[in-house]
Amino acid sequence: MQRLKKVIFILCLSIVVTPGTLWAANYQAGIDYEIINPPVQITSDKGHIEVIEVYSYSCPHCFRFQPDIEQWLEDKPENVNFSSLQVMFRPEWKNYVKLYYTAEALGIQEQAHQAAFAYIHQRRKALDNESQIQKFFEEQGVDAERFKKTFNSFGVESKTKRAIKLVKKLGIKSTPTIVVNGKYRVGPGKIGPEKVFKVVDYLIAKENKLL
Repeated sequence: MQRLKKVIFILCLSIVVTPGTLWAANYQAGIDYEIINPPVQITSDKGHIEVIEVYSYSCPHCFRFQPDIEQWLEDKPENVNFSSLQVMFRPEWKNYVKLYYTAEALGIQEQAHQAAFAYIHQRRKALDNESQIQKFFEEQGVDAERFKKTFNSFGVESKTKRAIKLVKKLGIKSTPTIVVNGKYRVGPGKIGPEKVFKVVDYLIAKENKLL
């Protein structure tokens, strides 16, 4: 009887320990994710973990990656704050960054975010300059005057500059990339889209001191 209790105890212990042990064995820095050195402080709120999607509206891989993000967001941990960050690998991509913050300022960020991807990759229309972006916003129900005032505002320009600097600090070289708490980069280009959020969840658990 005593021996049976000992076996049951060992089995129960293995159930508790094994998931973390397997995660630690399977996901390794330099192979499954990259360490950002030095780390970048995204927030001063120690109770939350920041997860950032870094992408470009012009990137077809980012467009195809959106369903994976949406699925993960349905069950993301409660203490995770999720946000998006546009890259500017080319000077002309600055307008994509401004598009994002213009939509945010106008209160239609979620609507415009998905619409911009569809506009470029499904409808095959360009969003390269202010005139083209204005037409896009008019389709979203924003009149020309309101768009111009917001698109060229100090607030949008300031956020755009901060975003460009943050992308450089995070060491982003390709898109899409997921950044966890300003410490880790994870990308489907290296490990495949089906594995990305398994690694992200592992890193979140690591930040929550669960591993």
